[in-house]
Amino acid sequence: MATRTAFEEELRVLKNLVLTMSSQVLQNYRDLFTAIRQQDEETIHRLIENDTSTNNMERQIESKCLSLITKQQPVARDLRTISASLKVCTDMERIGHHVTDIAELSGRLRGIPIEEYSAHLGTMAEKTGEMLASAIAAFTMRHPTDAQRVIDSDDEIDEAFNRVKEELVLRLRESARGTESVEQTAGMDISAADVCVDLLMVAKYLEKIGDHAVNIGEWEIFQETGDIAQIRLL
Repeated sequence: MATRTAFEEELRVLKNLVLTMSSQVLQNYRDLFTAIRQQDEETIHRLIENDTSTNNMERQIESKCLSLITKQQPVARDLRTISASLKVCTDMERIGHHVTDIAELSGRLRGIPIEEYSAHLGTMAEKTGEMLASAIAAFTMRHPTDAQRVIDSDDEIDEAFNRVKEELVLRLRESARGTESVEQTAGMDISAADVCVDLLMVAKYLEKIGDHAVNIGEWEIFQETGDIAQIRLL
């Protein structure tokens, strides 16, 4: 009994670590787009620096998972929880990197009227944030039905990405037909073509974050059923 009690306490610690990392990554995402709208350079710099913190949390979770597997010999349900936590922390780490990537790009885009280049990029960022929040809630609260909704919503992000891409390609073509416009940002000139490329990269990072949110949803279903993508694993 004492051994099982100790194991359950360690499992609780693991779940709290995953929740802490997930909450931090989600907050960083939200802070990023608030900072971009408000041109808050201090917050953007902090988010770039936070990338190391995310990496450290991933190492903590990996260590805890491996300790539970090797020392406690968990039964099937517990093993699914540990395995899913191990995979989810990797997705969270990648999302954290993408947030940093967008933060770094935002320095070049500071002061540029982004909505004039893409009317749908802001909507895509909002939808991606909602999808990420739903995926985290589904995983940490163990709601497989909500997780399936996250998986099903991926088409919305893909559609938004295609719209943004079409808008930016159109702007590039317009730029190529005439004298290329130049924007002023961060004390330097940047061509319209460069703005389009940077914004397309931002949209791609958002699409990737959506993909990781889908992964998190799939790992929630796995920890409940042992199935992922309708394939039995455990």
